Amino acid sequence: MTILPVFLDANTLVPINLTDLLLRLAEAKLIEVFWSKTVLADAMNAVKRLRPELPVANIAGRFADMAEAFPEAMVSEEGISLADYPSPDPDDRLVMGCAHRSPADLIITSNLVHFPTATLNKHGLWAQRPDTLLLGLMDSAPDIVVEVLHELSADMKNPPLTVTDVIDSLASAGMPRFADVLRAAAVEF
Repeated sequence: MTILPVFLDANTLVPINLTDLLLRLAEAKLIEVFWSKTVLADAMNAVKRLRPELPVANIAGRFADMAEAFPEAMVSEEGISLADYPSPDPDDRLVMGCAHRSPADLIITSNLVHFPTATLNKHGLWAQRPDTLLLGLMDSAPDIVVEVLHELSADMKNPPLTVTDVIDSLASAGMPRFADVLRAAAVEF
């Protein structure tokens, strides 16, 4: 099976169970993840904003641990010409530039509108939602995806989460089709 290289936009690194699932799928060699310093900083700031009750040190530790666990994921932002990547969102110009520089030609994002098809096509890139990525992985390697999902659930201690809880959290975080496929296949879990 070929490992799919993907560049993760900051919004895919905010929901903890989605982030955990994506990183575990990378460890399982289904995907290879890439990001930039700015992507990690934007995701960390979003988590701080959305979860003010969490200690800042814990949030910072989460992103430091990710960078340490996946050092090959970091893509340099140095010298990227943002003018080459027109987008309605200036921050996503850098995302496209870093993706273009990385081995990935696929950007995973919840904000497809910020990634104009014309700009992506010009650079040999494309973008899709995490829901679509996960559905594709479920089609190509269902046993591995289900195994990773069970491992994620088993590792959740504070609070403990069942597989159903994890599936529900993924649905709430913008992966409704993936969650529906998992629920429909629940007999096989």
